[in-house]
Amino acid sequence: MSLPAVEKELSLHLRPREAFTRFTVGIGKWWPLHVQAVSKETVADAFVEPEVGGMIGEIDRHGQKEPWGKVLEWDEGKMLAATWHPGRSASTAQRLVVSFEEDRNGSLLRLHHSDWDKHPDNPEAARKDYETGWDFVLGCFTSWLAREEADEEDPERHGGSPGS
Repeated sequence: MSLPAVEKELSLHLRPREAFTRFTVGIGKWWPLHVQAVSKETVADAFVEPEVGGMIGEIDRHGQKEPWGKVLEWDEGKMLAATWHPGRSASTAQRLVVSFEEDRNGSLLRLHHSDWDKHPDNPEAARKDYETGWDFVLGCFTSWLAREEADEEDPERHGGSPGS
């Protein structure tokens, strides 16, 4: 029997296209690399190559890329589907789908992480870890968005001046 997917929903105060761009292209600004990285000691950035076949991963201080997955579908402003295997062989990848749709507040982010039977070690434990892990990661995303919004409302907060 297959394990159920990990599913998360998040209401965001951004239009879907903007939320999608900040989630994907902006991943290096909000992903919690200090705890959620393969190369925690040397990691410098996270990235998504915005095209089908593009890599999702991290890059260390020496320029070495470490794949987390590969983009399977890229629907600009709406949806990203990818394999997901941070620190593991691509042959053990799960499927990750993150979609953004319009709702009354701005957009609804939906995350669907499935194919747990492909996890090589302990699929049940891995799924349980990701159930709480995605809560933490998505919390980092929303916290970053809130800081960005506060900075846009008060540019002097970081030494800028209005209109600069």
